[in-house]
Amino acid sequence: RILAVSYLLSISADPNCTDRWGGTPMDDALRGATRYHFFCAKLIQAAGGNLGTLKNTQEGSDLLEEMQQIEMRDVRQKVAYLIKHGYNHHKPTVVSQQHVLNLRRANLRVLAQTPELLNTTLATDHLVQTNVGLMHEAGDKVAAELRLLGDSLKDMLDSEESRSLNRSLNIEQRVWQKQVAKLAVHQMVQAYLTHLESTQQAGHDWQPPETFFRDWKAERENK
Repeated sequence: RILAVSYLLSISADPNCTDRWGGTPMDDALRGATRYHFFCAKLIQAAGGNLGTLKNTQEGSDLLEEMQQIEMRDVRQKVAYLIKHGYNHHKPTVVSQQHVLNLRRANLRVLAQTPELLNTTLATDHLVQTNVGLMHEAGDKVAAELRLLGDSLKDMLDSEESRSLNRSLNIEQRVWQKQVAKLAVHQMVQAYLTHLESTQQAGHDWQPPETFFRDWKAERENK
């Protein structure tokens, strides 16, 4: 844009030509409100360009004040840099009509697939929500089974037979019994957790804690 404005002004283009709304090149350059737009506005102003629709407006005054912060030296340096690097010889790329038609066809294909993509997204979201619900359900079931496991272990440790046996033992025997009981509890818990994991992976139903502990105890006694 900077080189285009510089070239047009160099061949005596009118810096105050107006469009059908009364706007001038100075108006358009200032409304761009970027640094390079202000560069263009500085060039137009230096060639005698004036405001059109922005004249006597607060917006025009604010934009002119912001433009004045740019030095004309910076504009000349930018023009010299662009010319040095050959940008003044670049030709704009003209898009062919066939290219425009190809882009339009591509856009129409994307629009045609939009409902299908939307349905796929909704189905995926439903699947995710369903899986989350199943995970919560499985977690609740595991928590319930673990509560039953804790109750069963507590009943086992607090049974009348265990209390009677503890009363009949001396101090050393009671210490040894507690250690054995803790080891047995740990082994039972580990065995039941392994059972829960293996049945979950296989998709089978979990065995109730009471039944599992009875079978586990019988199996150990047989060994």
